Amino acid sequence: MGEGYGFQCTNCGKYYEANVGRGMDYERLYESALLDIRSEKYGKKLKAAYEQYENKVTIDPELVVYICPKCGNWKNQRDFTLYEQGSGKILRKYERKCGKCNEKMRKASTKELMKLSCPKCHCAPDAVFPTNLIMWD
Repeated sequence: MGEGYGFQCTNCGKYYEANVGRGMDYERLYESALLDIRSEKYGKKLKAAYEQYENKVTIDPELVVYICPKCGNWKNQRDFTLYEQGSGKILRKYERKCGKCNEKMRKASTKELMKLSCPKCHCAPDAVFPTNLIMWD
């Protein structure tokens, strides 16, 4: 199951969404994520780490919101943490860098999801209000 949060900025009027989870289309998402890793869409280091473990690795292609603790910039993206098949042991934790300040980003909590700044005008979260909650498969 996945969840989506819709927001409307009272400053500039932009509507935007933040989605988390993986839904029921796991196989397609998994294969798509593997293609992204193999094509170096998310960097050479991730591809190299994936190839290092070959058939002993798996991923959970869920959508997460990464937030920068320094500047508040956020990005909705898949989590590409690599896990050992069978045991679920983390082999390589996926780390995302902020596109604005290059700080290490972290996964946003549910509480933080409700306080995301506007991606267009970057106004304070108190000028943004949630408009809907979407539950998707």
